[in-house]
Parts: sequence; structure tokens; C-alpha cells
Amino acid sequence: MWMRAAAKDKNAKLMRSLAWQMARVLLGKVKSYSGMDGWNEPGGIDVGLAEWCGVDETDPMKRVTGALLTFVNDAMDIAYYASKPGVGKGDWQWQVDALIQRYLFMLIGVSPANQTDVV
Repeated sequence: MWMRAAAKDKNAKLMRSLAWQMARVLLGKVKSYSGMDGWNEPGGIDVGLAEWCGVDETDPMKRVTGALLTFVNDAMDIAYYASKPGVGKGDWQWQVDALIQRYLFMLIGVSPANQTDVV
């Protein structure tokens, strides 16, 4: 049992690390990435993602990291559902598509409330 817990801890640590690295990119802290002015910087993407994903943080890095981890958790929920006996691809594939679309739009600044106008 302890090995499973250790593996989960190790995987969670890896996910947090990857989300943190991605947050650096999305916040414009990586010079090789040229994002949208006013959006991919503190006070832009982090504010939107925190509001839309329910991340209660004030630090921009923690806000974006939290939003990215929320995406991973949502994806894991779908994977868990998809793994249940009797659940076919048609029962969950639309959820994956909707999840990816929702988060991609949020990453470019389209709030979930306005996504119906875009699709």
C-alpha cells in the first residue's frame, strides 16, 4: 500500500513541477515564448484563469499552476469514468473534446461564459 501512496506522491510532485514550468511560459517568463501582450503576463492570464477555474491565490504563478492542475484533475475524472465497465468511447469522448476546447479558449482569454459565442 505504501508503494502506491509513494507513487501517487511522486506523480503529483511531477505534475506540479510540469504545471509550474508551463505557468512560467504562459506568464511570459520564458524569453523564447512570445505570447499576447497584456495577456501572457502577470495581471492578465493569471487573473482570468484564477476566476474561471476557482483558484483562490494571489500569486500569478500559483494562480496559473492551480488552473493547469485543475485541468489535469478534470481530465483524470473523465479517465476514471471512462475506465468503468460498460462505459464506451461514445460515453466519454465528447467530454474530453469539450474539456480541451474549454481550457484552450481560457488560455487565450475567452471566458467560459463567452465560449458559446465562439464555438
